[in-house]
Amino acid sequence: MEPLGYRNAKKVLELSQEGRFLKTRGGKLTPNMTAYGMLLTMAEITYDWPPTEENRRRRLPSRVYDRGWGYLVDQFSMGIVDYDTLTASPDVDELIRSRRMTSVNRISQTAKFLKEQGLIKEIRKPDIRREIPSAWLLLLGDDAENREVEAYARECLRL
Repeated sequence: MEPLGYRNAKKVLELSQEGRFLKTRGGKLTPNMTAYGMLLTMAEITYDWPPTEENRRRRLPSRVYDRGWGYLVDQFSMGIVDYDTLTASPDVDELIRSRRMTSVNRISQTAKFLKEQGLIKEIRKPDIRREIPSAWLLLLGDDAENREVEAYARECLRL
């Protein structure tokens, strides 16, 4: 049995080989490794497409990431502050909060890049009051497959 997201992750590798994570910087093409790592992480923890019979029965959407940006900040160790900085700071709580907010903003900017590249699409807005994050559809296939995955995800999520 394949681990969760195995086929999704393979699709991300294929997209990388097509140059989908390249950006222009200083007039030269360079890989956006944060975007690559972010989409790969999202792909590895979402259900593969096509869904298994068990996933269909349980109404589990394929290629839908809904853990929020904080999960990615933690996975990439972006919120960690080194000991020397912590001990030099008069307000440790504010330093940690600020570092986390900066990290979430960086992930948000990376999501903007992925969205512009046509690799993710927000299919459910966040409900901040109920602490429900956005749901992002990973657009890893061709247009026809992505439409099929989206229709299935919307059905599962009752959107």
